[in-house]
Parts: sequence; structure tokens; C-alpha cells
Amino acid sequence: MEWFVEWGLTHRQLDGIELIGVDEIHWGHGMKGDNFLTVIYQIDAGCRRLLWIGKRRTEKTLRQGLMVLGPAVVKGLRFVCSDMWKSYLNVLAADAGQALHVLDRFHITQHMNQAVDEVRRAEGTRLKAKSKDEAKQLKNMRWPLLRKGSRVRGKARKKLNALLASKLETARAWELKEAFLHFWKYKSPLWAAGFLDAWCDRACAAASNQCRKLLVCCAIMKSC
Repeated sequence: MEWFVEWGLTHRQLDGIELIGVDEIHWGHGMKGDNFLTVIYQIDAGCRRLLWIGKRRTEKTLRQGLMVLGPAVVKGLRFVCSDMWKSYLNVLAADAGQALHVLDRFHITQHMNQAVDEVRRAEGTRLKAKSKDEAKQLKNMRWPLLRKGSRVRGKARKKLNALLASKLETARAWELKEAFLHFWKYKSPLWAAGFLDAWCDRACAAASNQCRKLLVCCAIMKSC
């Protein structure tokens, strides 16, 4: 196996790489730095392959990976796709600033769901301290709130509608998450940018301390 990998690395061609993805992989048990790996992979239409893998998910690790690919490959990149991990964003902006940086939909949606769930948990704690009856509005609502609105049906839908009719922060956070789904339907960069600006303004106006993840999403997406 080692011989095969060494032969492949010696003979592989890195010409014509225009689009790469950068991501982390979790392995083993625990959430320590050593439980993460950084991977760089090519995702051009005609070639999809793993290019490099390194320990941890730090700026130093990603810079090492880009150095292995070489300056000619890095400067020839037209597109880079990554999640919203700040270490990756910093390195890609500094070392591959000429490339259009694409934030993948999966991780943006994940951040949105985490923000809604954080608001729900914080508000549930406050309501329990105030009144058990008011807290019932959020009881057993975690998964209905994390699902796409069109997939919530039956009793869960009725309870969700009742929650949306309230003035709770959780309802506002959920509506913002659902509203953002329209972003993926745009084909015009001009209209997509207009929608993003308007959505970020709404999020900033509605957000409280419990909605800080939504604000982080806004800042990162607008900066990219």
C-alpha cells in the first residue's frame, strides 16, 4: 500500500487544477485538535480526487497543504469551496485571494440550524423560570424546528403554526432560517446579492444575544 501511494504521488499530474475543496474530517473519540484532519481535494468537472491530507484543522496545517501543491497550482485556482471554519477562511483569503470563494450549502444550513436550536434552548430556559405553561410552547419542538418547513406535518405542524403565531424569539429565528432557502433559487448574482443584503438586515434587526450565530453567518457570508 505504501509503495502504491508513493508511486501515485510521484507520477500524479497537478496541471490544470482550477477548483479545489477544503474541509475537515473528524476521527476517533473526542473533540481535541488531534481528532481532526484537514483535506484538500480537486473538484473540477473532469477530475475529482484527494490531493492532500494533514493533521489538525489549523491555519498552519492548511498552509502546509497549499505549499505541497505548490505556488503555481495555488495561483492558478479560480474557485475554492470550503466550510465556514475561520482558520480556513483566513488562509484562503491570504494565499488564494484571486479565487472565488464558495461556501458550501451544507455547512451554511448547519449553522442556521445550530442558531435556531441555540435560540430555542436559551428561550426555553428563560420561559421555564417564568412560567411552565409558556414553556410548553417549545416542548418537543427541537426536530420540527430543524426540519424544512414543508416537511413538518400533522400535530407537529399545528404546534409549529401556534409557535409561529407567538412573539417568541424562536419563531423569528425559524422564519429567518426558512426565508434563507430562497437564496439558493437565484441564478443572477445581482439579485442574489440584493437578497442576501436584505436578509442580513432582517437578521441584524431581529437578532438578540441568543441569535449571535445568525449574525456570525451574516458577517462571514457577506465577507466572502
